[in-house]
Amino acid sequence: MPTNEILNSHSVSTLKKEISKTNIKGYSKMKKAEIISLMMKPEHSKRFSHIKMKDKTVIKKEPKKETPKKEEKPKAKLGESGIGKKRKRENKPIKKKVIDVAMPKKEPKKEPKKIPKITITEEEKPKQKVYSKGGKFFKPKEVKSKLPPIPKSNIKIRLPKKEEPKKEEPKKKEPKKKKEKEKTLSQIPSNLKKLWKEFVNERVGSFLEKYQLEEYESLKNMEERFRDLEIKKKDKTLRAKEKFNIINDIGDIVEDIKENIEDEPRFDKVYKILTPRIYARVKADLKEKKKEESKN
Repeated sequence: MPTNEILNSHSVSTLKKEISKTNIKGYSKMKKAEIISLMMKPEHSKRFSHIKMKDKTVIKKEPKKETPKKEEKPKAKLGESGIGKKRKRENKPIKKKVIDVAMPKKEPKKEPKKIPKITITEEEKPKQKVYSKGGKFFKPKEVKSKLPPIPKSNIKIRLPKKEEPKKEEPKKKEPKKKKEKEKTLSQIPSNLKKLWKEFVNERVGSFLEKYQLEEYESLKNMEERFRDLEIKKKDKTLRAKEKFNIINDIGDIVEDIKENIEDEPRFDKVYKILTPRIYARVKADLKEKKKEESKN
């Protein structure tokens, strides 16, 4: 069996790790003294019988070695050994360094070559000869060829159509996404709107409509499930195992809401309005617990 001394020798984090291995709930925000009292309860103490006293090892620190101080030399006073006396600077001529560097040769500029101008003239066309006949001038007739004419072919050659350049369609501007407004859901009653905003921001960290819906639906689903389980529990045809499972499910739902109310009592009204059946059961359990404590 563990004792207070054994549990006190361990840190809070190790004690919480040991509790997390069991099915005990509601220990996350407890202090060390409260955790130890919870672990020392008769119904839980058997689970922690394996915990032993923590060994406290003391590490001895070695003394630091003293380093020998350097001997300080006596400082010379002004006037001794010529220190502090003003000295005239000797004006020594500054020697300039001379470096022999080969200068690059400048090449003479090349004159552009003169291109001779060429004048092109059209060739004179030969003049047609004009013959005179009886004092009248006439041109000679063109001689036609006596060869037969080339027959026309019936084959039609279809040339491919010229492809017109495709016109680039103007790019459509994408509509800007509208920012979601933080409006309270219509399902929430007016007397709960202010507290509902605090509740959602505490649970999720944002007041957007999608997060509000998630929280609202989860509470409503929990309430409906609790109601269905209570109806099933009253059925007399159920077997003992089925009835035991239903009672366990109801207990889990009640404990979740109970922990939330105990951790954050300012949101008591939210659970009262949105989950009235579970809230009534939680309050009844708390009253019974107080009566038992007052009797003891």
